[in-house]
Amino acid sequence: MTLIDLFMGIFFGLLALAFTYATTINMVNINPPKKPERVRSYPKVVIEKPKVNTKIKSVKPNPKPTINTTSQGNKDMVISGLVNIGMKKANAKALVARMCKNKYYDDAQKLFEDCFPHIN
Repeated sequence: MTLIDLFMGIFFGLLALAFTYATTINMVNINPPKKPERVRSYPKVVIEKPKVNTKIKSVKPNPKPTINTTSQGNKDMVISGLVNIGMKKANAKALVARMCKNKYYDDAQKLFEDCFPHIN
């Protein structure tokens, strides 16, 4: 056996090995096919839970009904009169509201007279 025969045997042996290896790689699929998605044959049912109000509402007492209230027109006349004599409008409104809270006035003049002692 000569040296050339030895090299040729090794060469063809390696070639056969490489060929076998290459075909094995092609047989094994590197990226397998994806599984098909499951298709539901029934509709998806969503059940909503009823909302429960967990907050406790505070009970407010009913305000006392006032039958007789001083008319807004009378209040406006007294406020403008108090502003004309030099009182600030905000202070005049507060004074008239305080006076009308305790007593019913059917006349603007009586309300104006009752406001005089409280003017600074």
